[in-house]
Amino acid sequence: MAERGLRRKLFGTVISDSMEKTVVVLVERLSKHRVYRKFVRRRAKYMAHD
Repeated sequence: MAERGLRRKLFGTVISDSMEKTVVVLVERLSKHRVYRKFVRRRAKYMAHD
């Protein structure tokens, strides 16, 4: 059986907790634009179970 590698931890801000046992977390990360070489903020929303 193949083992899973180490999982990375994501840090974010809780933006919604109106559901019963689930929260929505907004994670922002900076990545460099390939053409313009400028840092761009990328956002992702994740649902996390309590």
